[in-house]
Amino acid sequence: MTTPPAPPTDVSPADFAAARAACALLDARDAATFARGHLEGAGRLSLAELPERRAELPARVTPVLVVHDDPAHARATAEALVALGYHDVRWLEAPLGALGDGAVSHAPAVPLWRPSPWLEQVLEALPPGRVLDCACGVSREGTFLAMRGWRVEGWDHDPSALHLAERFAERHGVELSLRLVDLEHGEPPLDAPMFDVVMSYRFLHRPALPRLQALVAP
Repeated sequence: MTTPPAPPTDVSPADFAAARAACALLDARDAATFARGHLEGAGRLSLAELPERRAELPARVTPVLVVHDDPAHARATAEALVALGYHDVRWLEAPLGALGDGAVSHAPAVPLWRPSPWLEQVLEALPPGRVLDCACGVSREGTFLAMRGWRVEGWDHDPSALHLAERFAERHGVELSLRLVDLEHGEPPLDAPMFDVVMSYRFLHRPALPRLQALVAP
């Protein structure tokens, strides 16, 4: 039987430093308020943005500490994370101002998400080139490579997923070439180029593997 996630834990200002050292820091305020000053090293996503931007959250095994000017809002965001399957979520039970003058950074929000650990491991062996992200979804891996100089094409059968991928890439300052392609019930596009890397995460359709292999450049 699967153990349900524990409810979020409140953190006092006195215990904040220890909790912060153990957690990814999520500022749940809106973008304009965040830009006026925030804690150094904080990522940012508001409660209203979670449904569309959940791919920008860290892995569910990562402890997360939520802060906000309004403690009730911090708690609501923490509860939403628990509902998404996060097992260690904490929230600051006081306004950010209770921490003193620490919220003075104007740096961009820190990305909380990571691509596949395996991709990070092999990246040094892959000089930037052209990559196909099959069944890309929001294309975290594709965006990760585009941020490092790769030319990325993403395929997915779901138009809404491609829309999210386009928005995700835009927020990280890169552009992906995206196509509506059904890898389970169709052939690759006739004008598909040859790719230096063909990758697929969280998707496996064995009959398509020979067709995808044929797209890898000699």
